[in-house]
Amino acid sequence: MNTRNQDALHALQHVLGKDKKAILMSLVLIFTLGLATNALYEILTGLPLLKDSPSLIILPFLGLFWHAYYQYNDAVQQWKAVQPKILVMFLSPTNRQNLKTEEDKQFLQQLIDGTQVADMKTALDKLDPIPWVMPLVAIDKHRDLEQVVVIPSADPKGRDNGTYRELNDFKALLKALRPRLKITGVHEILKEYSNGVDFEDLEQLSRVLKGIYQTLNLPDPKELLIDITGGQKTNTVAGILFRQAEGEDCQYQYVSTHNKEVIPF
Repeated sequence: MNTRNQDALHALQHVLGKDKKAILMSLVLIFTLGLATNALYEILTGLPLLKDSPSLIILPFLGLFWHAYYQYNDAVQQWKAVQPKILVMFLSPTNRQNLKTEEDKQFLQQLIDGTQVADMKTALDKLDPIPWVMPLVAIDKHRDLEQVVVIPSADPKGRDNGTYRELNDFKALLKALRPRLKITGVHEILKEYSNGVDFEDLEQLSRVLKGIYQTLNLPDPKELLIDITGGQKTNTVAGILFRQAEGEDCQYQYVSTHNKEVIPF
């Protein structure tokens, strides 16, 4: 569903409600309004003034339509006005060996060490071949972010390459590029995940998203943005399932691997 349709859906839900009972009552109301409209038409057509000018009958209904459209448009604008404050993302491996030159590898390490100063555009250009560019794009899209919550992976069975081992480097990189941004590892919110999250365990991923959502307890869920670009396909599925279960009022996005466009959904 594209952004425009998503805004329309949220606006309609704002008017009709989200549960089956609210929608049923809305349909009954619309049916009753139709009966009332027919009755009103019969009354109005019996008035002497309107007998000679029947076209005047439509004027009150045009006014009602305009009022309804104005209310709907206002609901859409209110929905779109909420900017995300906290971004949740999954951390992929650096794969720094994919960098084109030794100079670019040194550039990355110096950013992590805090001995290099660079803006986001320069970093995106130099680090383009590695997976960590995608979260940088995701963050750069939102200038009003206050916090990023990073979910790293645990070690797969028999291996020691979980991205929780690279979490501090990633946090240092973000601090170098966006020093005012608060960078939080998931273990700082949910202590049991100090060694990362199993990206192949759908149930665990769902628990983590739910735990973050409940712990943050934001006054407006739309202030929470979940990026499903990083990690594996299970991360994407977990994000979608969480949205359907209880996070439907949060915002979601994906960074295209083709053109690095940030796609809301």
